[in-house]
Parts: sequence; C-alpha cells; structure tokens
Amino acid sequence: QMKRLHELGRAVEDKGLLDAEHESLVTMLPLRLMLVEAEQPSYEALYPQMLEYAVAQFPHLFASIHLELPPSPLPASSSSPHAERAGPLQVDVRPARVRDVFADIERDPATAILTLDALTRVEEKDVDKYGGSLLFTLLPRLLSLKDRRAACLFAELWERLFKRHPAPVAAKTVHALLYKPGLAYPKGSVQEKGEWAQWGWGEAAVASGGGAEDLLALHDSLIRDVLGVLAVGEQAALDPSLLHVLLKTLSFYQAGSEGLLLAQVEVGKAGKQSTEEKALEEQLATLLLTQQSAVIQLLLELCLRTLPPSASLPPPPHAAQRRSVLCQYIHQMFIRNPLLVKLVHFQRYDTRLIPVLVEEVPSMHTCVPFLPELLSTADQPTRGFAILLAAEVARKYPLQQTEGIVNVALQRMREAVDSDATELLKMTLPILPVVAAAFPRSGLPRSVSVTEQAVELLASVRTIKSTAGPGLTGAEER
Repeated sequence: QMKRLHELGRAVEDKGLLDAEHESLVTMLPLRLMLVEAEQPSYEALYPQMLEYAVAQFPHLFASIHLELPPSPLPASSSSPHAERAGPLQVDVRPARVRDVFADIERDPATAILTLDALTRVEEKDVDKYGGSLLFTLLPRLLSLKDRRAACLFAELWERLFKRHPAPVAAKTVHALLYKPGLAYPKGSVQEKGEWAQWGWGEAAVASGGGAEDLLALHDSLIRDVLGVLAVGEQAALDPSLLHVLLKTLSFYQAGSEGLLLAQVEVGKAGKQSTEEKALEEQLATLLLTQQSAVIQLLLELCLRTLPPSASLPPPPHAAQRRSVLCQYIHQMFIRNPLLVKLVHFQRYDTRLIPVLVEEVPSMHTCVPFLPELLSTADQPTRGFAILLAAEVARKYPLQQTEGIVNVALQRMREAVDSDATELLKMTLPILPVVAAAFPRSGLPRSVSVTEQAVELLASVRTIKSTAGPGLTGAEER
C-alpha cells in the first residue's frame, strides 16, 4: 500500500493532477479506510493533498463510499484557506463553483453528489447562500436525473432552507418547477449571478424574467388556489424525495389558504346576527371541504400512476416509495378533517386504488360508519364501488360491524342478480372469495355465514348465465 501511495504521490507532484492512466491505481487504494480515517478529528494522512486531488479527478470512485459513512460536524469556525470547504474530502463549496457543478450535473453527477453531501455539513447560517443554486439551477435538472442520491441530498438541504424561510422557499420552489428558469442559462452564465442570499421578498428573481413582485403574485395566487402547487407537472412526483418536497409545499399553502378563509369569515361576521354568522361558518366548511377533496382527487391520480399498467408489466420506478409518501399525506388530511373521508368516497375514484388505500392509509377504517349509506345509493357504478370498498375494509378489519356491512353488500349483489345487472356483477363477483375468507363463520346471532351466502350467489349467477347467454363468462372465470 505504501508503494502505491508513493507512486500516486509522485504522479501528483509531477503533473499537478491525476489523469486517466492512474485511475486503475486509485481503485486499488483502500478508499474506504482512507475516508474513515479522514473523518477523524486528528486527521493526518500521509498524502492529504493526494487524496483531495484523487477526489477531484475521480469523484465517481468516492461518491457511493463517502455517502455511506456517518456524517461528522464541521468545526464552529476555521481560519484555514479552505474555510468555504466542507467535509474531509475538502470539496470546494464556494457558491460560484457550486452553481457551476449543479449546472453540469447531467454530465457529471458524481461531483454534484459529493458537493451536495458537503453542503449538508455546512453550518445552518451558511445554507442560505446556496439557495438560488439549489432551487433554480439544481431542482429543474433533478426532474430528469435518474440517480436518486442527488434528490435525497437536495431534499435534506431544502428542509433546512424551508425551516428558516418557509414562505419564500415555498414560492420559489413552485416557481422553479413551473418555469425552470435555471435551464435557460448555461454553466458560468452571468445571468445567474444573483444568489438570493437575502431570503426575503426584496431581491430580484434569478433568471426568471421578473422580480419579487412576480413571486409575491405567485405566492398570493397559490394561497387562493392551492391546486396550482400540483400544476407543476408529473415529473416532480416521479422521485420520492422530490415528491416529499412538493407535498411539504402543498401543505404550507393549504394552511395559508385555510387561514385566509378563516380571516375572511371573521371579517364577514362583524356586525352580523348569530344566524348569519352560522351561515358564514357553514360556507367556510363547504369551501374547505371542496378544496381539500379536489386536492385528494389529484393526489389519487398521482397514486394511480404508481400502479403497473397491467398485471404482466412491472411497476414504475420507485412506485412503492412514492405511493407510501402520497398515502401518508392523504391519511394526514383525513385525520384533520374526518368529513373529508365521506366526501371523497361519495365522489368515488378508480377502483384499482381501493386495496391500496385500505392497506396504506390507516384512517380508512373511518369508512365503516357511512358504508351502509353508500351501499344504498341507486346509482349502479357507485353501488359497485361501495361493494368493492366494503369487501376490502372487511378483509382488513374482520369485525362484527364489518361483517354486517358485508351482509348488506351481498344483499345488493343478490338484487343485481334479480335485476340482471350484468355489469355490476362482473365488477363485484371477485370479492366473494375475499369476504368468504374473512368470515368463514358468522359472528352475528341468527345470521347465515358469509361463505354460505357467497356459494348461493355463485349458484344464482350460474343459473342466470345458462338463460342469459355468455354475458357473465368473464366474471365467472375471475
């Protein structure tokens, strides 16, 4: 090992850098051991400059190893010439260089990942000066980058910025995703010189074609219409970390919108009678429910895109993680406003999402009280949706209460047999083995078991098939 270090050190001294012919030599070095030792406070390597040159020339060899190591905090202050450098690998984090590295991330992602990792180690007060580069240069480019590590590190830095300056960061995040201003300017462009170091509203926008007035207008419009946050495009929801950033921004604007509506109602109450005040409060509740249900319907559309197009195809990339992030957000919305659960289910959504939501949204058990009402609707598609939902909820929560609801669902299916509602039967027959397995014996007094009712239903379907032709062939096969 000493011989290899000396040979590499001589190469550095002779040429001032490492070229491609030395890459194989670098890969033979104990990189992980060197990096672990570099993390120690009393770091004194044999060739510290050689290690730094190696990282600069071959970042892809170090990126994955370095990110696996536990982080070490920076000293509170430093008088060294590398005061604007972070981490044991001495990555250059001067703002101008960071912006150029981010602009070049498609060509050289490894250097960008090492730089992002270094930024996670800078002091809290120093994160602000990288805000412009993170949001306007890096974020639009992450939408098309397949390497998840960069998005994970970006999300960590975004969280730190958001905690310090929630309103400006939220507005600038949506602005960057909508208009992608940083993509219009190449690496080193003078038009990207503004760093947004002052995280207020007073500084001109970076390469946005507008200034603080544009951002304030965007901010105000998003408070009045939170659905604009989800208008940034599906690309922002393809990575779990970026999706988390998007939903944090959405949550911020939802809270702002609710606060604005509450303030308007309080102003409207002034000098009004109690009956008029109650009417205003009811209008507010209706507005909030309508807005929140629209948000959930859009989130459900994103959730639907995490499912494979067909059983024979694999799911999209990061499908499980994205679905988990979306379902957790929906759960939080349901918990904050239980009336929302009923409204969303009476509006209905794609039936392929019913098993997903029942399994991954813990608050879906609150569907139980209104399921009998949903099962009693005259609309056939809504009734079919209700039967599928009742079966999944009963499978997840096999209780006496859910068994009673399953009995109602089976009665609706018997009514479909009597009325020859072929489409409803095709839609709902697959639930029979599910509910039979959930309730092999009846837990209700003087009640026929679900299994027996399922067998009788199948016999009835077989009878109407023999007289009505091949209309139920597909459903029977399933």
